[in-house]
Amino acid sequence: MSGEVFRPRIGQWYLRLDTGQAFEVTGYDESTHTIELQSLDGDWDEIDEVAWRSLPLQTTGPRTRPEL
Repeated sequence: MSGEVFRPRIGQWYLRLDTGQAFEVTGYDESTHTIELQSLDGDWDEIDEVAWRSLPLQTTGPRTRPEL
């Protein structure tokens, strides 16, 4: 799938087509409508649904995180 991805799936890896950054969706907070993400290097982040829908994303396979 390429282009915009409308519904995040927990456990799915995505690739940002504009930056080349890979991340996994690790959670969804229904009360705040935010999507929780973890990048390949282990950094955590969250974005809201509006920002999610504007990202140029492609689904990708599981990635291997480096040992921390």
